[in-house]
Amino acid sequence: MEKIDARHHNPATQYELRKQYIRLRKKGMSNQMAAETVGISKNRASTIWQLYLKNGIDSIKPKL
Repeated sequence: MEKIDARHHNPATQYELRKQYIRLRKKGMSNQMAAETVGISKNRASTIWQLYLKNGIDSIKPKL
């Protein structure tokens, strides 16, 4: 399976992937499985999750 670098998506798409990742984690999916499902790295996924837990949904919005 070919990996797609999520950094090349536009900011709106990146935000949607982040929200999808958060939904999966909240449902109890592991970090690794949720990251693979949405197509982001495990390390980036961990960062997104920690930001979300610490500062809420606004912390994962794209910086424009």
